[in-house]
Amino acid sequence: MIIRQAIFLIASAFVACSWRQMTNMLPDSLKGFAPVVRGIAKSNAQVTIKQNGYTIYQTYVSPGAFEISDLYSTSSSGDLLVEIKEADGSVNSYSVPFSSVPLLQRQGRIKYAVTLAKYRTNSNDQQESKFAQATLQWGGPWGTTWYGGGQYAEYYRAAMFGLGFNLGDFGAISFDATQAKSTLADQSEHKGQSYRFLYAKTLNQLGTNFQLMGYRYSTSGFYTLSDTMYKHMDGYEFNDGDDEDTPMWSRYYNLFYTKRGKLQVNISQQLGEYGSFYLSGSQQTYWHTDQQDRLLQFGYNTQIKDLSLGGSWNYSKSRGQPDADQVFALNFSLPLNLLLPKSNDSYTRKKNYAWMTSNTSIDNEGHTTQNLGLTETLLDDGNLSYSVQQGYNSEGENG
Repeated sequence: MIIRQAIFLIASAFVACSWRQMTNMLPDSLKGFAPVVRGIAKSNAQVTIKQNGYTIYQTYVSPGAFEISDLYSTSSSGDLLVEIKEADGSVNSYSVPFSSVPLLQRQGRIKYAVTLAKYRTNSNDQQESKFAQATLQWGGPWGTTWYGGGQYAEYYRAAMFGLGFNLGDFGAISFDATQAKSTLADQSEHKGQSYRFLYAKTLNQLGTNFQLMGYRYSTSGFYTLSDTMYKHMDGYEFNDGDDEDTPMWSRYYNLFYTKRGKLQVNISQQLGEYGSFYLSGSQQTYWHTDQQDRLLQFGYNTQIKDLSLGGSWNYSKSRGQPDADQVFALNFSLPLNLLLPKSNDSYTRKKNYAWMTSNTSIDNEGHTTQNLGLTETLLDDGNLSYSVQQGYNSEGENG
């Protein structure tokens, strides 16, 4: 079975048996924060979210901006790989950071877990290996939570220690440090440290939601357990069942260039009658190279009477990728009864409710996609509906 583990140490995928203390269900305010995955689809697309090589979420979305916010069942912390497969078979992918403030404990409460496991991912580029892991949390005075843990494997040793603060109305923060010793595929040995800061808070009075702000700094000799499982020092990850002939930049790895600094932020703001906007981004730097991984997303949505308007921008660039992927999208939704003569027959207005939707997107290569849709609900209770869509792109293809 796959266990929701590695709350403190950097994520691993594994099959395991575990001994742990049972605790009561914590309120939402004391739980970790799941990421909101956003993106832009140019057509009716399939969105797949993977973690450690495994598909953890898959859905189909309509053209335009989309948002996925129900990922609370993800197995552990660690980056998510988002793949958007368009109707023409093209795939756009990018990485979304996933970290959470450790679960805070009430004063005097102790929570522990001991795990014996076999590391296993869905990647053909990594080997399987047995390892052991232990974690411990203790609820201290003044809203503090002290936590630590360790991992032990044939080619990896790691220990970490951290401190979390429940700041009440000001949110929650945590600080931790990890010391690791690793042996890589070329049999070279390395020692290094990693330091992390995380903050989460919702400012209800201002309508601002800092879902997560964080920064991690690692020395040049720091590697994770996952890094030591690679069979080669560099390459592209391919999973079992993949039918892709062209490798994607987001799946490229190179153990000679270790991770250095990582900044991530996710902010949304309600503007009252003026709508709302969100801003999320991340930047990963590496040792021994100037190349970086970057992700930046911005969106604004508002409503003018019955007219809904929205715009979004998505920018992603992986290390080694020649050019960034950028997509800008505009969308609106308009009830068609606003264009019809007013009727005093409320039954007729309720029975025939229809609206028109339009989504337009353009990428950095100048490719434009337009989609126009019509949706209508029928019957008194609206239980019957139908939808018609027509799409067009700048290459002359209709959908």
